[in-house]
Amino acid sequence: MTSERHVLHVSDADLEELRSRLSGTRWPQPWPRQEAGGDWLAGTSEGELRRLVRYWADGYDWRYREAEINALPGHVASVDGAGVFYCGSTPRSRGRCLSC
Repeated sequence: MTSERHVLHVSDADLEELRSRLSGTRWPQPWPRQEAGGDWLAGTSEGELRRLVRYWADGYDWRYREAEINALPGHVASVDGAGVFYCGSTPRSRGRCLSC
């Protein structure tokens, strides 16, 4: 098994494409609601899903989160030919890695 330090970097072009795809979401016709189940009876609430997609497209700070991830001691190991991301820890960084 080999292991290398991993630094996450998502290109500006990839982020712009993602924002474009999210903004261009084609929404289905609403499912008929039944009083007993409300918005969640037949799956995700349409209003909640739309809110979440708007947030990911326009509100989520991708670069901030990317920096947070890169501050962790992340590595990629090759295990049977597959890349596996893991967060290594030392006594000093242990508390920071619990969220990995």
